[in-house]
Order: sequence, then structure tokens, then C-alpha cells
Amino acid sequence: MKFKTLIALGLLLPMSLIAQDKVKKIQTTSFSLMPFGSIGTGSISTIDDFRKLAPNSSLLPDELSGFNSSNYHVSSGSVGTAVLLSFKFRDKSGADYRPNPILRVGVSYNYNSSMNNSAYKEERFAYDTLVSVKTGERTAVDSISNTEYYMDYTSQFVRLDASVIYRTNPKARWNFYAGFGATFGASISSQTNINYYQSHSIGPNDDQSTLYISNDSYHEGEYESETIKNKTSLAYSAYIPMGLDFRMANKNEFWQRVHLFYEMRPSLDMVSIPELNTHTTVAWQHGFGVKVQWN
Repeated sequence: MKFKTLIALGLLLPMSLIAQDKVKKIQTTSFSLMPFGSIGTGSISTIDDFRKLAPNSSLLPDELSGFNSSNYHVSSGSVGTAVLLSFKFRDKSGADYRPNPILRVGVSYNYNSSMNNSAYKEERFAYDTLVSVKTGERTAVDSISNTEYYMDYTSQFVRLDASVIYRTNPKARWNFYAGFGATFGASISSQTNINYYQSHSIGPNDDQSTLYISNDSYHEGEYESETIKNKTSLAYSAYIPMGLDFRMANKNEFWQRVHLFYEMRPSLDMVSIPELNTHTTVAWQHGFGVKVQWN
């Protein structure tokens, strides 16, 4: 009897070892595609910043005395897509995988508009006096010249994206998840765009309350733009992923592998611009994605 027991154990032990070998330390569990958009606090920039970004600009003058300057957008914006693979880890027993945590690793691409500024100046000159043939009322009109400069700095980034998330109940059809993550990357294209616009028109004198509409023939304008290529920028961020995951089906073999999810990422973003310095902003990223899960 003991001999038979030893034989049985001898046969079962290799099978047990083989079963354990099949449970690797880490296993790929899903693939996710998430288009996203984000809005941030924006970087406060000046005309001098854009002179450093575009030192050889043919449009931006060295002196802009008499111009009113301001950031025409107080926030920064970004759109992009993230591609992620998810991994789960073997549990302590070595016979199965832990439901949490899940490691996600991938790459993301995003287009970002992070800095802007504008300068505006209006000049008026006495042009003529109009006399109404009916009432004899006199209206002074001016020749008006408006000069405007609009500048922005944009980049396209490719980043490595890694995060660790914890799910409430992986077996449930709906589950909530949260965790922490970080990105690191570099720009594949950074550029400064400068737009110049000057218009001439005829309008009522500032001291006149009478409404005057000028004929289209009195309007003329001049528009020019240029784009300056900039050096490669580096980008870093730390973020908190929070999301809601929905499995498409419970029984259908194909659709039970497909998940839809919404994810929000409050983040701290840093962009190192060689011509300037490091700009730090707070951003809120939102994305709706699709996930294919096979394990």
C-alpha cells in the first residue's frame, strides 16, 4: 500500500511542478486604446519669451512700445492617444494570479499648445467731418489703424506611460479603479507660430456718440505669418488614474473580452523648453477607451 502511495506521489509531483511552471511571475492580461483630451492651467508667457523662442523672426519687432500685451488663452490644451498593455502578477501560492495590482505600460502621443501671447495697438487720426443733408448734424470720423501680433508655442510629444491600478471587483461587470502613474518623453516637433495683422478702416471719432457704419471699400488689411522650428523639449508628468470599467457581455465569448472605460487623470505636468526653462502646470485629462482582456 505504501509502495503504491509513493508511486502515485511520484507521478503527481512532476505534474504539480509543471502546473506551477505554467504560472509565470507576470502575465499580459489586456490591451487598451484610449483617445484623450486635457486642459491645464497654462503657462504665463511674455513677449520676451517669444523673442527667445524666435530670435530671428522677420515679423516680431524688437520694440513694441505703445502695445497692450496679454495671454489670449489662460489655459493650455492637449489632445492625444494612449496605447497600453496590462500585466498581472503571480500570487504567493504560485498557482494563480493576484487580482490586484495591475501594471499598465505603453506609449502615448499628444499635441500640446502650452504658451501664447498677443500684442495690440490702435492708432487714430482725424480724417473728415460728415454733414447730414437732412439735419445738418456734423460727425467727425477718424482713420483707424489696428496692428496685432498673435504668438503661440506648440509641441507634439511621444511619451512612455506607466501606471499601477487597483480594481474594486475584477469579476463584476462594472468596476471602479484608481492608482498612480507617470509619463516621460520628448517632443518630435516643437515650433513657434507668429501671426501679424494690420487693418485700416474709417470710424466715428471717440468723442462722437453718433453711430457710423463705414463702407466696405474703406476697409483694407494685411496679414502675414511665420513658423519657427524649436529645439526638442522634454516632458514629465505624475498623475492619478481614476476610472470606471464596463464589460460588454457576461456570456458571449467574444464580447465578454471587450470592455469600455472612462478615465480621468489629475496630473502635474512639466515641460522643459531649452530656449526658456521648465514650465510646470496642473492638468486634467479625460479619455474614453476600449480594452480587450483575455486573461
